[in-house]
Amino acid sequence: MGTVEVELELEDRVVQVLDATTWQAAVIHQFHEEEQSNKSTIPRLTDNLEMEESLVKKAVQFWQSEDVLKEISNGVYTVIENLEELEANRSAQTGVTAEEDKEVTDDKK
Repeated sequence: MGTVEVELELEDRVVQVLDATTWQAAVIHQFHEEEQSNKSTIPRLTDNLEMEESLVKKAVQFWQSEDVLKEISNGVYTVIENLEELEANRSAQTGVTAEEDKEVTDDKK
């Protein structure tokens, strides 16, 4: 399998991956094809792409590491159109705001 260049135009940024595998590109393309607000699941992606589940999972993990996909509920993934939403979710999950984190860091100096 070869590699391809993927350029994703999202709400607040353009994500460019110069050496995505063809299966990573196929998985992220499916989110554009989904009619339900760019949401999908591993089983749906596996069926639609007729791809091994292990490859689909690896591709989803790759796009999560690139801050392009996030899991919004158990097994449901969506595109992160705006990084501010991602940061707000991370802060809510940790219970620490960016300002509080800065204060703790400053206190350690």
